[in-house]
Amino acid sequence: MKQPIEINDEMLFYRGHFDKIIKLRQGRPITPSWCLTGAWCLTGKPDTAENFLSAQEKSNILNLFFLALGWTRISEYEKAKQLLNQMLPKSQTPFERFVFAQAMAFYNYFICRFKNAERWILWAQLNLNQSLNHHSFNNLGHNNRPNNYKLYDPVFLRKPLNKVTSSQSDFIDFWKLLLFDLQSHIYIKRGKISLGFSCLEQALSIAKTIKNQFTVEAIEVSIAIYESTYGFDQSKSLSDLIKLKNKYKNSNQFYFYNLSLEYIRRLNLNGNLAPAEQELNKIKKPIFSSSLNRQKAAWIFKFSHLLYLQGKTEQALNQIPSALEFIKSKQDLLLYLQILGLKFKINKKLGVTDNAQESEIKKLIFYCQDSQSLSYAYRFGWTQKPVTEDPHAHFFHQWYRQGHKNYILLKKVINNHWFSLLADLTPTNRSFFIYLDVLPKYALLFDDQKIVLLDGLTQLIRQSLLILSKQKLSKADFVQLLWGYEYDSYRHDSLIYSLALRIREILKGSSVLFEIKNNEIELIQTQVRSYEHELHNKRNEVSFKKPDDHQVIPTELNFRQIQILEYLEHNRSINVQQLSQLLQTSKITANRDLTSLLKQCLICKIGRGRATCYSLSKIQAKKELI
Repeated sequence: MKQPIEINDEMLFYRGHFDKIIKLRQGRPITPSWCLTGAWCLTGKPDTAENFLSAQEKSNILNLFFLALGWTRISEYEKAKQLLNQMLPKSQTPFERFVFAQAMAFYNYFICRFKNAERWILWAQLNLNQSLNHHSFNNLGHNNRPNNYKLYDPVFLRKPLNKVTSSQSDFIDFWKLLLFDLQSHIYIKRGKISLGFSCLEQALSIAKTIKNQFTVEAIEVSIAIYESTYGFDQSKSLSDLIKLKNKYKNSNQFYFYNLSLEYIRRLNLNGNLAPAEQELNKIKKPIFSSSLNRQKAAWIFKFSHLLYLQGKTEQALNQIPSALEFIKSKQDLLLYLQILGLKFKINKKLGVTDNAQESEIKKLIFYCQDSQSLSYAYRFGWTQKPVTEDPHAHFFHQWYRQGHKNYILLKKVINNHWFSLLADLTPTNRSFFIYLDVLPKYALLFDDQKIVLLDGLTQLIRQSLLILSKQKLSKADFVQLLWGYEYDSYRHDSLIYSLALRIREILKGSSVLFEIKNNEIELIQTQVRSYEHELHNKRNEVSFKKPDDHQVIPTELNFRQIQILEYLEHNRSINVQQLSQLLQTSKITANRDLTSLLKQCLICKIGRGRATCYSLSKIQAKKELI
């Protein structure tokens, strides 16, 4: 019969029961002392740990290690640096060198020196290997060393441990867990995403083996955030974020707020602005009552970005100094860089040129050398090295390099519901804004609650919205501009109210924007613009000359007409019957589109009667060849 394993203070610590260790301390001393130090520091209370430790206990390298980690996590980098300096002369054995290298990697990771962090973590891995070979961890909490435990294989960290006691096994696994966990984050920041995920899986496996639920939760959250950030399955990653949020909704650990902030980013990206604001308000109080200044700055950054998406550009800009107050500009470089990037974007939209700020952003990007910052630089043409492991990096590079005019890229943005990418193209300080023609019969509506796709726009509704953009019209003026008829209330009121009903149905939750009152029609505080694509611009730039040498500049093309021209670029001709099937519209509508293109000299008519077909005009065909 197996004897039950005695759970001592160390094993409680390895299993992540930090709150229980702190509670036990009230009745008796915790042995060894570094378990209590680690429990306090890993729950954000390094000041409590430092006040509790005696002078002799502070000299212990593991106490110094956890104190350095604790101060680093709450951005007290000077205090962390002093502790690291104290650790250096104590790093004599391979295990002590491992602990010091791990602390240095952690510190460099947090101050965004990712290249240095990677060097330190590799040195930590080497020294942990040596410490296991030489059993140099013997005097750090264990009375018995492993029997004949020799490993010289470089993949030793992935092999099961044999011939060691349960406590020793947990001890070794705990330090392997710390190594793999930190290594994964460093690799991902360096752009080695596949390798980083592999390390995360190893860390998760070890955490489950030693039953460290605290770390299991943190790693699960990290995996969900990285899968969401780096463009893996979009619907699954969002679903995973929501599941984990519900699972850990009662948690007050720091990683829960990281999860919430990533969820808010996804809500903003998809244009769900009202839910994003609600989520920000939920976590505001606990974040600002904690000691994690970096998360306070991150909260204000997300709030500022939300204001920007809501069209409150000036308010967004005014929030940025508050965010900068909570971070150390020389250490929290990555967050500092993100905040500066948002400020740079807003200033650019407002037409403000700040060369000094642009230079500072470039300097920080090449200093940090992380994959996301280098992607940012590549999109603006500041570097020629793109990120290759991010599945959607190539798409975003194209998009930010004026790819928003490309119909194929735009279609991908719409299909993935990345609506906020189009917010950069809207006017500053807007209330409501509608982009027509983002896709055939589709428009995007921007307001301070949402960015939503509107479906079912007919040519009549489209023209009505354009006419009413930024102006109030009488019924008579509206009828004259829309149909070209003199207004007759008996004949036209039913048409107007029928059209109003259809417009309100399309506007969905924003139907109150369309108002008919006191014989006047208004689209309240709403600007309307037709989205311009590359092909659209290309057509409108072409000019033709008639025999009388007068220029005829083509009028605006609709989506059907653009599709007709695209089809004729690759096919010799088309007739009305074929066109009706291609566009899935009536023959009357197809005839109208062809007539419009004929008037603009973009196509020519061939044959008569039933044999009539249409092809590109000679001039237009020549332009396409050029």
